[in-house]
Amino acid sequence: MGRQRGLVYLTGQYGDVQLSINADGVPIAKFAQPVRRSKVKKGENYQVTRKNNDEFTASAYSASSLRRCMGERIKQFADRHLTSRLIALAYGVIAKGPGMAGQRTFEVGANRAMLRRVEASKLTSLTSRFQAPFTVTTNADRNTAVLDVPAFATDNFLSRPQGATHFRLLLVAGVLSDFVYTGGTVVYEPSVPDMNGLAMVVSSLVLPAIAAVNPALLLTAAVPGLPVLPSTACLIVSVGIEFLRVINGYEEVLASGNALRVVEVF
Repeated sequence: MGRQRGLVYLTGQYGDVQLSINADGVPIAKFAQPVRRSKVKKGENYQVTRKNNDEFTASAYSASSLRRCMGERIKQFADRHLTSRLIALAYGVIAKGPGMAGQRTFEVGANRAMLRRVEASKLTSLTSRFQAPFTVTTNADRNTAVLDVPAFATDNFLSRPQGATHFRLLLVAGVLSDFVYTGGTVVYEPSVPDMNGLAMVVSSLVLPAIAAVNPALLLTAAVPGLPVLPSTACLIVSVGIEFLRVINGYEEVLASGNALRVVEVF
């Protein structure tokens, strides 16, 4: 970025023009020489850059898969920075993975703690809207998740946004695979491509959000096809809450105030 020196001199790049001051203190201007793509791909001095680019590609692939694991309706819960936050998270997982630089593996099972408690939106967390106790479990094959919510009073355990009269809970179960270095054009691929990104979303009935005691809820989300997960894949389980305004029997989902969070990785 260009900057002013004193009252007159400018240094830095402006479009295609590079302004600088030479060793004799004389200001000079010259056309900038962009680095050619072919040089970055094959040049001896760009080996570290290529390795970083490969791992960044892996983080983008795995972040996209994680986003799919949070359900097809994630867009209505996510803030505009969710994708960038997931990419940064995935890159952090890769940084802990085995292998040499540029070829480290994205391992889900070994980094469960990093993937838990991912909020779809930093502006509205699940716990800020829904404080009732609940448990999430899975079966032995790790392809089915169960959400168990005991009966609760909305006035004690629900923080509804303005205008909300009703709500519903969501349970999402998705499969996230490890990503391994393969080289070539794709660079990184999922260990179990047929399962990676498979997800199921289920929701409760629409329930009153004001001065109500809601009965116990039991939601079950099964991964499509019920695949038995290998050790190179994990079940990502998310819980969400969606608020509605119901007038004369017509339901309207509120545009804000909804929340969704990764609560467990099995």
